[in-house]
Amino acid sequence: MSLNETYSPMKLDLSSFSPRMEKLWPHRQNDRFAIGVSGGSDSLALAVLCKAWLANREASFEALVVDHGLREESQAEATSTVKKLKSLGIQALVLTTNAKAYKGSFQLKARQARFDALTDYCNQHSIRQLLLGHNLDDQIETFLLRLESGSQLMGLAAMPAIAAQLPDLSLWRPLLPFPKPETANFLRTQGLDWIEDPSNEKTVNSRIWFRQNRDRLENEGISSKAIAKLVDSLGGWRGVQQNTVNDFVAEEAEANRHGWVSLNTSRLSELSPLQKSLLFTQLLSWVRNAYQALSGSNLVQLEKWLSVGNTAQPMTIGGCLIAYKGDYISICREERNLPKEVSTSEASLVWDQRFLIELTTDQDITIRPLGKLGWSKLTRQERADVRTLMPPEAAYTLPCLSSANPSWQPQLLNLQQEPSEMVADRPRLTFLSNTNLLTPVFLVV
Repeated sequence: MSLNETYSPMKLDLSSFSPRMEKLWPHRQNDRFAIGVSGGSDSLALAVLCKAWLANREASFEALVVDHGLREESQAEATSTVKKLKSLGIQALVLTTNAKAYKGSFQLKARQARFDALTDYCNQHSIRQLLLGHNLDDQIETFLLRLESGSQLMGLAAMPAIAAQLPDLSLWRPLLPFPKPETANFLRTQGLDWIEDPSNEKTVNSRIWFRQNRDRLENEGISSKAIAKLVDSLGGWRGVQQNTVNDFVAEEAEANRHGWVSLNTSRLSELSPLQKSLLFTQLLSWVRNAYQALSGSNLVQLEKWLSVGNTAQPMTIGGCLIAYKGDYISICREERNLPKEVSTSEASLVWDQRFLIELTTDQDITIRPLGKLGWSKLTRQERADVRTLMPPEAAYTLPCLSSANPSWQPQLLNLQQEPSEMVADRPRLTFLSNTNLLTPVFLVV
């Protein structure tokens, strides 16, 4: 294939969109969906297509339009877009956010504020799938940006069809195979117009420069078709790496219901450094109940620690403590930066993003991390009982009942999850992760 070939557009309509959604559908976490709609052709086309595709399925979906407030017209545009969506029979509402409080360029402020508003709404309303209108042109621009910044192969694979935002939200991009002009063509066939964001004409942003200079890149031999093919190949390679890690996790890792992981290290040497980084990203994210990206320096530190083997001292990484226990590695939350003492009379509260505490009294109680001090105050029998469930390092990070008295005596919360095992006078403690260890950072579909 000549590098100067241009890519052949895949026509966007319901017949070409449906097979894509059929592939994504089995990976849903529940049947509640939201679509981020900016008013542009991509997201509007996605909303119209999703309405038609979901019509015969027992699923709910709504369109979310963010007013970022960075332009005088943004409020009117958001209101107009919602009105148009509702006229099409699509449930829609405006989310207002203050993008001016964010740092960075105009585009960066708008993008981050919009993303935060969308994900916050989804998390607050138990929506587990957020659909975004990224298309093939966006994918190509993402590749070029990452190439410019020196990304390695995982980064050059660009955007996946599904990206998990642990613990309970995933981003879906059904339009990735379709060039941007096709979204406009589809809307024309429906007799619909859309809003063009004037900020897309400014060349201060590298993404916009790539967008406006596509012809120059083609003339230099950097063709869209060649990039699209390369990204597709890299995405497939990334999927192979993730599948290898998933198989390893299924066979060698065990998740404990109290929020820590045990990893058998006997076959760890079979994984490449890249696969190890995926493995530990996955395990650390599960323990923290939030996505934990590992930086380059973290990965160098981790690889050095693993090379020492089971004589290595425990280390902290990504907000977790990892330690060898013979031929196993235990991974638990690190004691540093845990929530401080909390007093409450609420029926329940979420602690450290990881635990749901359900109280058995309406009186004020005080919750604090057990810590090493609290551990030392437990009776010998209590410590022995806890050791049957977890290593002490994991127990240090549990919440416990306490008092403001300097000589406070900790009271362990109920560590069982089955109602039949509950102790009536003790608050119930439940680890919150809605995922399992096999939930990857991304899926290749």
